[in-house]
Amino acid sequence: MSGKILLVDDEEDFIAALAEKMVLRGMEVSQTTSPAKAIEMLDRESFDAVILDLLMPQMDGLEVLKAIKKLRPETQVILLTGNATLDKGIEAMKLGAMDLLEKPLDFQKLTGRLNEARANKLILEKERMEQRLRSFLRMASLGELAVGVAHEINNPLAAIREAAGWIKDLLADDEAMKISPNLAEIAESLKLIEVHCLRCKDITAKLLSFARSRDKEEAEKVEIGEVIKEVLETFNYTKRTNITVVTHVAPSIPPIVAAATEMLQVMRNLVDNAVDAIGEKNGQIMISAEGRGDWIIVEVKDTGPGVPEAVKDRLFEPFFTTKPVGKGTGLGLYICYGIVKRLKGDIVVKSEEGKGACITVTLPIHGTGDLISPGSFPEPGGVK
Repeated sequence: MSGKILLVDDEEDFIAALAEKMVLRGMEVSQTTSPAKAIEMLDRESFDAVILDLLMPQMDGLEVLKAIKKLRPETQVILLTGNATLDKGIEAMKLGAMDLLEKPLDFQKLTGRLNEARANKLILEKERMEQRLRSFLRMASLGELAVGVAHEINNPLAAIREAAGWIKDLLADDEAMKISPNLAEIAESLKLIEVHCLRCKDITAKLLSFARSRDKEEAEKVEIGEVIKEVLETFNYTKRTNITVVTHVAPSIPPIVAAATEMLQVMRNLVDNAVDAIGEKNGQIMISAEGRGDWIIVEVKDTGPGVPEAVKDRLFEPFFTTKPVGKGTGLGLYICYGIVKRLKGDIVVKSEEGKGACITVTLPIHGTGDLISPGSFPEPGGVK
C-alpha cells in the first residue's frame, strides 16, 4: 500500500519501530515526538493520516486532534492509547477521530484502517474540489450578470443625469421659477438625484473595472512588501488612534507578475475591510507576507467581531455586504476575488464569530503559471 503518514508519539523507540514497518510496506512516513512540531508540519503540508498518541506530557492528544481538524479537516486521525477511558474515546470520535486503537498495537488492523483512511481522505478531497468548483461557477455566473447589469444601467443613468442638469439650468434661467415657493425643495431633490447618480456610476465602474482586459496596463514585477507599505502610508491607516497596525513582511520575497494598481486595489480593500470590522473600538490589524515554495502568502487579520457562519459563503458575491445601508457597496471582496483569480491565485476567508477574521491571498510568484487544482493551494493558518 502507499500513503503519506505522520506519526506523533512521545515514545521515540515505539514510533521508530512502527515507522520502519510502515516504510517496508511502501508508506511515506514522517515522525515526531513533539505535538507542537506535528501541528507545524501539518500547517506546511498535507498527510493522508495522522497516527496520534492520546496521552502525551507536552499536550493532550485531544487538543492536537482539534488543531489538526482546524488546519486540515480532511486529514484522517487514528488515536492510540494504552489506557483510554470510554469518555475519552467518545470525545475523540465527536472531535472527528477516525478510530481509537489500543496498545500494544495490532499492526494488521492498523494497516487496514490506514487503507480506509486514505480512501476517506480522497472522498473528502473530491467533495471539497466539487464544492470549490460549484462556488467558482456560481461566482462566474454572478460576475457575468453583474457586468451585464452595469452596462444596462449606464445608459438610463446618463439620461437621468442629463435631465436633472436640464432642470437645474431651467431653474437658473427662468425668472418665474426663481420665485416659486417650491424652489428650495426642487433644488434639494436635484442635488439628491445628482448624488445618487454619481454613486450608481461609481458602483457600475467598479463592476466593470475588474472584468475588463488589462490592455492599458501591462503586467510588471511587483514587490508585495512595497504594495503593503504604499497602501498603509497613502491612506494613513497607521495614524488611526484606535487601531494598531502590525506588519511582518519576510525578507527576500520574490516579486509577482501583476498590474501594480490592481495589487494596490486588492491590498486597500482588504485593509479597509479590517478597519471597518473593528470600527470605533480599539483593535489590531496584522498584515503578513511570506514566500512559500512557488507561492506568496499574504494575510490580513483583524480583531473585529468576526464573520457570522451563515454569511461566509456569500462574502465574495457582488453587492453582498454585512455593513449598514449606505456604508458599503458589497463590491470590495468581489473585485479582489476577480483580480486574484485572474492571476491564477486564491483568496480565502477564515473567521470565528467573536474572534476576528483572517483573509489569506495566495499568489503565484510567476504570474503566467498554470492554474493548480482546487484544494492544492497552501492552507492558510486561519484565525487563531
